[in-house]
Amino acid sequence: MTEKLYHRCGVCVQIKRGQIELSRDDHKSIWFTLIEWSNFISAVKNGDFEPEYLNKFIHKKEYLEPPHGVTEKSIKFLEISKKKIGEIVSVEGKKEGTDYWTIFKDAEGNKIVTSSFSWGYRGKGPIGLYLVLTNLGFPDAISSDVCYNKNGFKNGFKIFKQKQ
Repeated sequence: MTEKLYHRCGVCVQIKRGQIELSRDDHKSIWFTLIEWSNFISAVKNGDFEPEYLNKFIHKKEYLEPPHGVTEKSIKFLEISKKKIGEIVSVEGKKEGTDYWTIFKDAEGNKIVTSSFSWGYRGKGPIGLYLVLTNLGFPDAISSDVCYNKNGFKNGFKIFKQKQ
């Protein structure tokens, strides 16, 4: 059940699945738990709120690679795009039908979405993903398991870089 609380000037506040969503008309959004929302509203009321705080969450950078199925192109796209965001700290793989999407995120939620890495077998897609993950500093054992394990990650995966 969704309850719309506020909609004005392209900004919408609504409750979905027990969380509060603050979104813009271009579908960029922030999700708050009720406690986070309470802290956010308190900060606004106390004058501690700065627009930069909100912009950091809503105005995230997103680089989306058009689908093409060529691993080498995805490697090149990632190399160029990762210079535009912070250090990559998590990687998520999603399989939708025959499409493989790999989402690389930095600590601020900026992301790069590639279309030609794959996992779960031995081929160019998994080999390319393995090389990328190890070059980004993910442990060899985790990278290998994600890329080549036929049984464990059929529909996707999500890994996080260990904090040093």
